[in-house]
Formats: sequence, structure tokens, C-alpha cells
Amino acid sequence: MKKFLLFLFISFSCFLGKVQAQFACNAGFTTSFLSPNSVKFNPVLTTGLPSVSHTWVFGDGTANSVEISPTHTYLNGTYVAKHFIVAYTNPGTAVCRDSVFTTITVGQNTCGLTASFISSNVASNPLTRAFTNTSIGAAATDSIKWTFGDGSSSAMYSPTHTYANYGVYNVCLRIIKRNPNGVLQTNCIREFCKSDTITSPTISCNVQAYFSGIGDTTVIPSTFQFTNLSPGILPTDSVRWTFGDGTPAVSGFGSINSTHVYTAAGTFNVCLRIARATPSGAVTCVREYCKQIRITVTPVCNLTASFHFGSTTPNPLVQNFTNTSTGAAATDSILWTFGDGTSSNVYSPTHTYANYGVYNVCLRIIKRNNAGVLQTNCVREFCKLDTIAAPINICNIQAYFSFTGNTTTIPSTFQFTNLSAGVLPTDSIRWTFGDGTISTLANPSHTYTVAGTYNVCLRIARGLAVGAGATDLGAGVTGLAVGTRTGAGLG
Repeated sequence: MKKFLLFLFISFSCFLGKVQAQFACNAGFTTSFLSPNSVKFNPVLTTGLPSVSHTWVFGDGTANSVEISPTHTYLNGTYVAKHFIVAYTNPGTAVCRDSVFTTITVGQNTCGLTASFISSNVASNPLTRAFTNTSIGAAATDSIKWTFGDGSSSAMYSPTHTYANYGVYNVCLRIIKRNPNGVLQTNCIREFCKSDTITSPTISCNVQAYFSGIGDTTVIPSTFQFTNLSPGILPTDSVRWTFGDGTPAVSGFGSINSTHVYTAAGTFNVCLRIARATPSGAVTCVREYCKQIRITVTPVCNLTASFHFGSTTPNPLVQNFTNTSTGAAATDSILWTFGDGTSSNVYSPTHTYANYGVYNVCLRIIKRNNAGVLQTNCVREFCKLDTIAAPINICNIQAYFSFTGNTTTIPSTFQFTNLSAGVLPTDSIRWTFGDGTISTLANPSHTYTVAGTYNVCLRIARGLAVGAGATDLGAGVTGLAVGTRTGAGLG
């Protein structure tokens, strides 16, 4: 029976070794977007012999996931996602490890729609206007809504509208894209508005609206200076600026200039409207000039997180972590996690572990701009294992001692001399004199007050480099007879 069990054990070991040799770790994965900001992670390896553990680091500072195929929601930005796997045998022994990382960009605008239109007179009636839809990326199947500024509207792609009175009307075109299945895409809505002036043919007006604009189109926030260059403008003319970002219009009289701060990137329709009124207050003519400005901000993140570590003291539990990241600064957001539940915000910290072992150490950095604001589109993280092994304890101690004293009298004082070889100043020394007393001195003296035979021992112990307690490394023992006529020596 024993031979049969031995045969089964050997057969299983050979089979397990063959399985381990053939098994290959693969941390590769693909991603799919469930929404503009929700990402599904799909690993190549989902099963294994007999188990495979997964760890996902999403790269945005949130908690890791140990699910096989997690879903994660990001803020807009670019992130480096990492996948770690470890394959285990049945007793829990790791067969292999692998890791893969990839860059993910979320929140990008894939709408491709820009609303715009032009208007013109129709036939001989100046109150009738033709509105031509010149939008980019629009189709007749999309949701179209025109509002003509007089309380009426239309759902036609390019409608014609007749006004009841002359005047200035704010005309808006709003478009919602439909997908090929006819479903409205609520994340793809564009609207464009401008003033349409309908004047009587008998009214003359010599004002021409015109302006220039200066500003940086590559930064956010961006300040633009708009200068009114309209010829023929009078101090009594009404001036109105609209900046195309939904902020309130700026109005005044005469050749008023304007300054505006844009706080987001995009394309903005800036319009200058000039209206002239008669002494009675009736508007006789209106002129408007519009131009588009486009502010594009390209995030630049030249940050790469990295570090190395080691111990510069006799204590291997004290580890020095040196931040070797490129593009990082001490003013950035720094977070170290040492794998033992502790953390640090120091740029290059020193950390003392409580126990020997293997720890997953991670460094996460978020850049700050010159104003000290965190750049959530510039986050980098780097992790690696730090193995702290207990040092090998070397014992070369030989415990030994001698003594002098009178063994024929009471009381009798003895001098003990430590002659041990290989003793270090840090070693623990303990004498026991056989009468219930002890000493930790290197070379003690002891007085016996009662005749008898005493077993004197010298014990020397050397501890490990750190922790773990002392270990007996040597002992010297002798029998000592006191108060008799027989002599005593070293045992």
C-alpha cells in the first residue's frame, strides 16, 4: 500500500511539473467604451490551472480592482492602465507572473457637428427671409429646430419665413444628431444664433460693423481684446457684443471696445451689433459683424514616474526610496504606498518595515501647473516589488572562562574571567553561580556564604541583525566546590 501511495505522489508531481512548464502567463487585454467615459477591460487570460489572480491599476488614482473583467468610469483625460496577473498551482505556489499597460484617452469629442446658417431676401418682399442651413456634419434626418425671434419656429432643414414687422430678430438653429437607427444622440447637440436685420427699403444707413480681436488661442483661460473698428459709428449708436460662449452680452453706446476671458476650449461665434435710432427712439438701421475664434488646448504631459530603492544601514528593514521620475517636481502631488498599509508624500522618502517580506511599492504623481493647480490629465504611476530578506546570522562564538578563589573557607569570594573567543560588544552575557544568583557583567566576582558544590555557567547569546530575538550561541560550564578540602577547577 505504501508503495502504491508513493507511486501516486510521484505521478502527480510529474504531471503538475508538466502543467507548470506548459502554462504561459499573458496579461494582455483590450478595452471597449460603454459610454464616452465608461471603459470595459477585457483580459486575454480569464482562466488557468488551477487559479489566476488579476490586479487592475486604472491610472487615475482610484482604488485598484481584482475583478477579472472590470468596468471603470473616468473623468476626461489620458490615463495609463495596468494589468497584473499571477498564476498559482493548487498548493498556492506561483507559476508565473506578467504585466501589461496601455494608454487610454476618454472624453474626446466625436460629435463632428457644427451648426451655422445664412439668410437672404426672397423676391420683392423684404419681410420674407430665406434661411439656408450651412451646418457641417448635419443631415435632413437630424432633429432640426429654428426659432425666428418673433415667437415662431420651424423644423425644416432650410426654411423660409415671413416677418410681420421690420426690425432685428435673434434667429437660432438647434440640431440634435440621430444615429443610423434614428435614435437621438443627446451628447451631440449644437446651436448657432445670430441677429437678422429686416429694414425698410426706404431707410438708409451708413454704419458698417467691423472689429478685430487679439488673444492666445492655445491656453486656458484665454483673454481676448476686441477693438471696434466700425466706420460711420455715432456716439448715440447702440453697441452690443456677444461672445459665443453663453455669457451675457456687453452693451453700451459709441465706439465701445470689449475684453473677454474664455475659460474653456472650443469654437466661439463673436458678434458686434450696432443699432441706430431716430430722435423718437425708433430703430432705423442695424448692422452686425461676426467672426469665429477657435481656442485649442493640447495637453502636454512629459511626466514619467520611476524610482529605485535600497538599504544604506545595517538594518535591511530601513529602505531608502529615491524618486527618479522625469518631468516631476517637488511641488507636484506625490503619493508613495509601501505595500504594508502605510504611505508618504515626501519626494524621496525613507521607510522602516516591521517585518521581512515582499512589498508592492507604488509611486503616483499628479503634475501641478505654475498656478499650483493639479493637472488631472497628467497623472503617472509606477509600481514594483521590494523584497526584504532576513540577513544570515553567523555564529563563531566559543564560550569559556576561568576563576580564582579559596575553596576551603566561608565566606569565599571568587573572581571569574571571561575567556570566550569571537565575542562581540553587542552579544548578551549572563553568568549563573549555582546558588540562585546571576550577573551580566563581562568579568564578575561572586561571594559564596555557604559551603557546597556549585554549577557555574557562562551563557553568550547573539541576536539577529534586526528583531527575531536572541539565539544561544555558546556556554561555558564548570563545577565549583566551596568549603571543602578538595580542589576545584574548570569543568
